[in-house]
Amino acid sequence: MVALYRVPLGTTARNFFAEEAEQNYKYDEALLVLPSRLLVNHARQESRTQAVNFEYLPNKIVSLNRHLLALPKDSKLEMISRRTQELLVADLLRQLDKLQGLHYFTGLVEKEGFVKAVTGLLGQLSRSGSTQEEITTALMEWEERNPAYVMKDREVAALYNLYRDKLKQRNWYDVEGLYRLAIAVLEKEQVRLPWQHLYFSEFYHFDALQRLLLKALSRHCQISIGLMYEPKRPEIFAAVERSYGYLSGFAELPDWQPQQVGRRPALEHFVVALGAAGKLQADDSDGVLLLEAADKESELRTVVRSIKAQLQAGAAYNDFLVVVRDFNTYSGIRAICDEYGVPVTLPQAASLSAQPVCEFLRLLLTAASGGSDAIAAYWRLLKCGIAKIVWGFNGEMLNGLKQKRFYSQLSKARQDVLEMATPEELADLQQLEQLLESVPKRAAVAEYVGLFQQLLQELDLPRKAGARYIAGRADLYQVKDLTVAVQQLLEVLETLREDYKNGGLETMPLAAAEFCRLLLTACSERQVVLQEADSGGILFGEAANLQGLLFKHVYIMGLREGEFPRSKNENWIYSDGERGYLSSVGVELDNTACAYAEDKFFFAAAAAMATESLTLSWYSDDAAGASAYIEDVERLYLPGTVSRQHIDRKGWQQSLSEQELQLGLAQAEPGHEWLLKRLGNGWTLRSSIEKLRAEGSGIYKGMLLNDELRQAVNMAVGGEFSASNLETYAQCSFRFLLSYVWKQQQYEELTETVEPTVEGNLLHDVLARFLGEHLQEKLTKYPQTELLHQLDDIMTSVCEEYIAKNAIAVTDFWPSQQRRLTLVLHRWLERELAYQKEWEPFVPVKVEWDFGRSGSTPLALAVNGGKIYLSGRIDRIDSNGSGLFVTDYKRSVTPPASELTVGLDLQMPVYLLALAALERQSQVLGGGYYSLKEGKRKGGFALQALGKTPFTANNKPFSEAEDQWLAFADFCRTTVRNYVDMLHEGVYPPAPRKKCPDYCPGKDICREYGSLVTEGGEENV
Repeated sequence: MVALYRVPLGTTARNFFAEEAEQNYKYDEALLVLPSRLLVNHARQESRTQAVNFEYLPNKIVSLNRHLLALPKDSKLEMISRRTQELLVADLLRQLDKLQGLHYFTGLVEKEGFVKAVTGLLGQLSRSGSTQEEITTALMEWEERNPAYVMKDREVAALYNLYRDKLKQRNWYDVEGLYRLAIAVLEKEQVRLPWQHLYFSEFYHFDALQRLLLKALSRHCQISIGLMYEPKRPEIFAAVERSYGYLSGFAELPDWQPQQVGRRPALEHFVVALGAAGKLQADDSDGVLLLEAADKESELRTVVRSIKAQLQAGAAYNDFLVVVRDFNTYSGIRAICDEYGVPVTLPQAASLSAQPVCEFLRLLLTAASGGSDAIAAYWRLLKCGIAKIVWGFNGEMLNGLKQKRFYSQLSKARQDVLEMATPEELADLQQLEQLLESVPKRAAVAEYVGLFQQLLQELDLPRKAGARYIAGRADLYQVKDLTVAVQQLLEVLETLREDYKNGGLETMPLAAAEFCRLLLTACSERQVVLQEADSGGILFGEAANLQGLLFKHVYIMGLREGEFPRSKNENWIYSDGERGYLSSVGVELDNTACAYAEDKFFFAAAAAMATESLTLSWYSDDAAGASAYIEDVERLYLPGTVSRQHIDRKGWQQSLSEQELQLGLAQAEPGHEWLLKRLGNGWTLRSSIEKLRAEGSGIYKGMLLNDELRQAVNMAVGGEFSASNLETYAQCSFRFLLSYVWKQQQYEELTETVEPTVEGNLLHDVLARFLGEHLQEKLTKYPQTELLHQLDDIMTSVCEEYIAKNAIAVTDFWPSQQRRLTLVLHRWLERELAYQKEWEPFVPVKVEWDFGRSGSTPLALAVNGGKIYLSGRIDRIDSNGSGLFVTDYKRSVTPPASELTVGLDLQMPVYLLALAALERQSQVLGGGYYSLKEGKRKGGFALQALGKTPFTANNKPFSEAEDQWLAFADFCRTTVRNYVDMLHEGVYPPAPRKKCPDYCPGKDICREYGSLVTEGGEENV
């Protein structure tokens, strides 16, 4: 039998249930089932009734009655993790794509985000309460389905069936499968359960599988459910409606009056009137306070200050509750509470991925794997914290090598480090060398796991950290943190092994860089507790985990648009409309409306826990302001009666923490003796640098004001520039300073895959040789098959040369990469033949035309009383007999037309100026770029005299001028002169005007790096 108790907002049936259980049943005959760990712990402290969460039930049912399942004796049921589910889904997607091809989801199979989204969808389908057959039927027989989405339904249905069948085949189960097993067991007459009565309290919603389990359980024991629900307030209780409607269909509805709660009148009015129709506004809002801050930290500090002031006045810790929607948006709570000396129930924790031992493995894998980051990882490895604990070499001193020499190969750097080491350091360095050599560049997950488990045991880090503590070189917290981190890392490694084994992928090889990403992702999901929570401190909790408790003072933070309620996006695989249809045919899927309804309920339930004061806070900025919930609260009271405060800075005399005192004094009395003792006499300059930087130009903004320094830099820069030099300055002057003055080029070691720069150079060389054999003629006069053979022969020859000079590593990947590059060239030839056929009478006349290189004449340009000389190499020049057109090949991305007029595209302007100055017998008609990846001509600049072309030619910026070429040339010369003048004046601010490339040598020291989204390292080819 099921008894359903309707619980008004702000009350609970939990205490009533606990008392009844204590009076009528033995300890193990009744269970109090609660939705969160926080509530379970609270109930265990308050009563003697056994309290558990919902997941305890299906686990216990299955474990007690496994003998009733039709399973072979030697088989075992195995619960799989979320990662195993994702690995399994990824493998099934690949199988499905191989067997029948994926048409709707084509191209997404290898995308990690897609695999996660599909895994989530499969879980939602499983929890819908429908059987596998019902779900398949609903997807395959969708009435009046838009034909564009029929293939999507078929592919989802096929994948769902493959997934469920695979689990059954291997006797695996996921969370959804666990519920199904429990329900199947409860249908057996011989089922054995230890409970006579189950009490469910503080739930607002039961999903379809939970509802089925409840119904099945009701045939074996008494069930009582306390559900917070009021039918006359649908706005508040929309999230509860579905569960209440289902349960009330077969449950008894006993008359029951909850215990009265003593609240202030204003708070009682809030509880009664929120979301109710026809309620009058109250004129008393005493106890309700609205706080608006300028930023998140100010909001949090004000709340903590308020709590501390009341604690100083005699309040108790258990009088307070602080609620947020999601702790991830308030990650600094524990640190600020510690600053104010307020104990809290939150531990001080950090991600395992941020711990030194995890960083050590990351650097080890990165250095051993090769690639562009290997050398930098090796230098960091030498001086990382774990290296200092394990080995005795001076990593800081050895790092001095990278300041004196530049390394293009990691092997050379490692050799020089060994040669520089003292005899005492050599043995330790050789151990590190052996360790680097032992890390495979490509291996199965099990091999990596075994290697690192053995390594962590051999390094014996906890014992060595303890020895440092005994020697006074570490504190006890550091030893404890390292010991916990090592233990958790060993657990993570073993879990990865199990996940890949369960997913049937234990033999699938991964590159070291791939395993590194996998390990870091797994470690980021673990928290290392640095300091334990104070169980008697102020309770902080997420709104979804709190209900049915009472506190004198409740604070709800983060009531901001998009945060509480959280912004919801429709599911991109199945929209809200599609989910509505599936729900109507029995496949129950939540949508964005369900999520908003949940947040509405969470807010009401949390606010209703206050008995003396309710403080609602948020911060406003240009992006967002107060949540709509704030207006809902204000409407409950007469206009102007609710106290709303804008948080202002307090004077230092009201400081409640040392940091607050320091900040207040810094603003009010920067010369205060107490401040100078702690920060030093130069703190005012240090603290004002950002302000100086923001207010104008100067040495803190990349300006070289010292005459001697500026002259030395100008000497290093010289008077000869390539187009790419100047383009680098135009895009980011600080990168120019690093690259061409400090010579901090980032070199790359030979890798298993062909780097983009090498790939571009290779394609450039092939095209130059091929066209060099067809100057002054149309390719269209030859059969295409003959041209293809010729192009392939040249490609083979150039590849052999690159391999011979170690520009390309011959690995298992090389044949497929060579085929891909060959296809790029074939596509270019096909497009080139089409261009040449239509573009009469232009033919290629020059390739790799130099100016200012290899003894050729440079382009001279008068600048500020002197001259500069520009150099470059033009990939290709076409002519119609009297005019010239420049072509520059790009491997992938070409500059957009807009970059020319804003001075970011300097390559084409410099090329055209040089051609006009050095080939005076012909008219320069323009130039453009050729994207080899896309197989088309794009961008650049052309005069109207160029005429009709089979590609787009841009002449708009100067088309209105009387003399287009003169206007274009004057603009180009002025742009170049302005950049050179700025160079000579010592202007080098870190202010990128384009997206920062990954290969920038200043990315580790630049304060602006990454302020624009990384675009990647596209090079000229």
